[in-house]
Amino acid sequence: MAGQIQQETQVHGHGAPTMTDVGSEQTVVREPHLLTALLAAAFRPALAARRLDRLSLRRAWLLHVAMTLVFLVMVACIAEAGPEFDWRRVRRLPGELLDYPDELLTEFRLRPALTVILSVVIPASVEFGFVALAVVLAPWGARDEPLRASVASALRRVWMFSVVAFWAVLLVTAVQTAFARAEARYESVHPPPIWPGLQPPVQPTVPPTDPDYQRLNEEWAAQMRAYTDATSRYNQQWSAWYSKKPWYLRSHGYPLATTLGFLAGLWTLVTLMRAVAAPRSSPPIVRDPMCEACGYNLTGMAADARCPECGLGVVDSLGEHVRPGTDWERCPAMGRMRTLARVFVMSETRPADLGRQIRVTGGAGAHRYYAAAWMPVVFVVAAFGILFAVSAIDEWQSFWWAPDVGIAVCVSFSTSCVAGALLVMLGSACMVGWWISLKAMRNMWPAAAQIAAYLAGDLALWAMIGAVIGVGLWNWSWQPDGLRQAALAIGMPPQSLFMGLFFLPNAFMGGRFLVLLARGTSAARCANR
Repeated sequence: MAGQIQQETQVHGHGAPTMTDVGSEQTVVREPHLLTALLAAAFRPALAARRLDRLSLRRAWLLHVAMTLVFLVMVACIAEAGPEFDWRRVRRLPGELLDYPDELLTEFRLRPALTVILSVVIPASVEFGFVALAVVLAPWGARDEPLRASVASALRRVWMFSVVAFWAVLLVTAVQTAFARAEARYESVHPPPIWPGLQPPVQPTVPPTDPDYQRLNEEWAAQMRAYTDATSRYNQQWSAWYSKKPWYLRSHGYPLATTLGFLAGLWTLVTLMRAVAAPRSSPPIVRDPMCEACGYNLTGMAADARCPECGLGVVDSLGEHVRPGTDWERCPAMGRMRTLARVFVMSETRPADLGRQIRVTGGAGAHRYYAAAWMPVVFVVAAFGILFAVSAIDEWQSFWWAPDVGIAVCVSFSTSCVAGALLVMLGSACMVGWWISLKAMRNMWPAAAQIAAYLAGDLALWAMIGAVIGVGLWNWSWQPDGLRQAALAIGMPPQSLFMGLFFLPNAFMGGRFLVLLARGTSAARCANR
């Protein structure tokens, strides 16, 4: 191990250098300035996270509030500029901001409850959301340390990385502005057809015995034919005009910009996860050696002895062969795909054995790459699920009519499902790890995060089952003698029957995920390494 130990001495201050001694070589790593680290947080989260860890929680929160105010001013400027992004309108914004306190006081006199909700409750709820997000993300970067240290580190990094929202909004706004300007320029050169303003004629309601009955109906039929012909001509003109538009301007709603919005949200979540998981220096906790089976203190016992509580050999708890890491972490010669399948089967059938393999105090982070390997599966399953659900309505007609909209819907829905899977994984690890920490009297978030990551295959399986059930129920609901008739037969509203049949299997899969996670995490509660 000599020559591999890194000794770091840090000089506090902006852009402070770090001396690293590896063997006989010395290198100077100059860390970025604080402002540079903030601006680069969205692109180099690990580097920025290490630089920002020097700030106290109070300073981190104050800097977060300052960045939030800058973000709100930026959003106000974008809203004031309008869809055409005319910056000349932004000149009115400083005056409006100066008048805001007087307007707020006036509103408070008229509607005090609503004003308090808008000015106090909503900002407090947003800040509470940041704290809740930090708690959910805390297991992802937790170490063998007190729980409060894991939460404090995650909270500091979540506050600092709120600047990522600046880049996400800037990206989406830039794309939407480009679309708005491009469409305005195109329609100025190629104006769309104008609807003639005709209204459908009203059918006469005179009785057949009326002498004018036949004449009025003939006039109505002639007006109806003229209205139908005019509508048909307008539709043909509009279709011809629409087909000549560039592909990125078709389909109202800017599908590409909408897709970028969902992708920007996923990008923000992944950046936060990378920031929270970035390495950080903290003194290791010195623990007494424990029995892997029952947690009995093995201090002073010989290697060939047995635990007096459960009879497990001491070498089986403290030997070099104990907790070697998972097959995925050790990179066996069988290949990545076979290892992926092998770990998936173990996580589904023997989660406790998986929990006895992981290293709680010295994990290398391989579990994060394992979880990332399953997210494309969730993405593809969600995309095909929404496609087949749409096919039940019009048999792919809407997709072929506007393929850009179909692709945007698929990507947006799939991105949401991936983000949901990540949040389920993190939230479950937070809840289960905290519960087992209370019983084990140590921080079990590192173990829970690893087991949850190795259960990412179960999340992909859950997505497959949910897609099959959802598509099947959706197709059944559109059949004449399908869901509605079944609901009437048992005396239930169709919506309630649909939600019940969809919710119960998903609730079972969610409970099963928690059980597997709890079994794997419990098996690591007495880990020595």
